[in-house]
Amino acid sequence: MKTLLFWIPWSVLSFIILGTFYAKYKTAYVRALKIGAFGVNVLVLFLFFFPWIPESGATGLGLLRGGNYWAWIIFGLLCSASVLYCVPRTSLLKTGALMQCLGAVLMIVAMTQLVPGTVTLSFRFIAPIVASLLLLINSVIALVLWHQLQLKDKIL
Repeated sequence: MKTLLFWIPWSVLSFIILGTFYAKYKTAYVRALKIGAFGVNVLVLFLFFFPWIPESGATGLGLLRGGNYWAWIIFGLLCSASVLYCVPRTSLLKTGALMQCLGAVLMIVAMTQLVPGTVTLSFRFIAPIVASLLLLINSVIALVLWHQLQLKDKIL
């Protein structure tokens, strides 16, 4: 029953969102998707201040200070994608969308490398999981943005 209560609203919401943003091109849709993608990236970058590693209590910022290459790659991709979402050129927006999707995948890979095995998570250490989920959602936003840009190219 709980599964049903999850999938029914999720399906309705997906139908509404895809019906709105996927079918036809509108400049307002591109703007809304750019703002949404930028906002989610800012939220994920904010999560760098929270604890990520249960054993040591290291934050994402602490991993950056410690020179962890996974943290630096993800941070760099997210910052670059955020900057590219602010420019009007289609090719740069598509590059930002690619960086966004790559960042989402690498976030999951990084967390499996940083926290191998099974770890009991508490509310205090869920920042990387929330960040991963937000990045996956943002990947969908980036792909819908990419589709809007392709519809724009077909019109022009």
